[in-house]
Amino acid sequence: MDPIVVIPTFWTRRRGGRTRSGIDEQAAIYDHPIPLDEIEPSLGPALQSLQGVKGLGRVVVIVAATDESIAHQAEDRVRDIIADFPSIDALVFGPAEMGSLHRRLEQLEFADMIEGVTLNGYGAVRNVGLIAAAVLGHDSVVFFDDDECALDEDFLERALYGLGAQLQDGTPLLAKTGFYVDSNGAWQRSDEAHWSDMFWRQRDSFNQAMGILMKPPRIQRSRLAFGGIMALHKDMFSAVSFD
Repeated sequence: MDPIVVIPTFWTRRRGGRTRSGIDEQAAIYDHPIPLDEIEPSLGPALQSLQGVKGLGRVVVIVAATDESIAHQAEDRVRDIIADFPSIDALVFGPAEMGSLHRRLEQLEFADMIEGVTLNGYGAVRNVGLIAAAVLGHDSVVFFDDDECALDEDFLERALYGLGAQLQDGTPLLAKTGFYVDSNGAWQRSDEAHWSDMFWRQRDSFNQAMGILMKPPRIQRSRLAFGGIMALHKDMFSAVSFD
């Protein structure tokens, strides 16, 4: 297969920076965006870990910011980080590229798609990655978050294992998700539950669900998926988008 690795990277204002007054309806909210003045942003180690991955081809880094006013600063910071890894064939997708894409969608009379393909919001940002994969002619896309590290050189081989093949019941395998491990190699969440989670116990439910999925066979159906470690076949990403 000819995979493309897509890394959405999310950025926010400098620590202690001035924020807008009132409620900004255009602002995007992300779990853990990187401050512009972060000394050692996680994107660097993520790219470094990919350098040793066998079969690594093109990498698209999509730059999203919590505020449009810092979008170009975030893009500049990302380009500076990528410059430290000349061996990686990286393409940065920022505000300028987004504008070009929107104009092309309008020319093709797909203006109704624009709202779902932007640099604002998790789903819309990942949809940018899907379009990039299609336009650049790749037959598969592997999403990789900016705070992850590939643990060994066989990362892509495992990510693409079975993709496009048929399961025993004849169903084509068009989408896969993996899992994360911590610095100790454990997939279980062992952090203390937040006070707001005392009733729902999401951590316990997560561990229980993952415990089921970690049992054989290697590939099995799942209602649980991680967008930050996901492989999609072209027959999937050309037909189904993120919401």
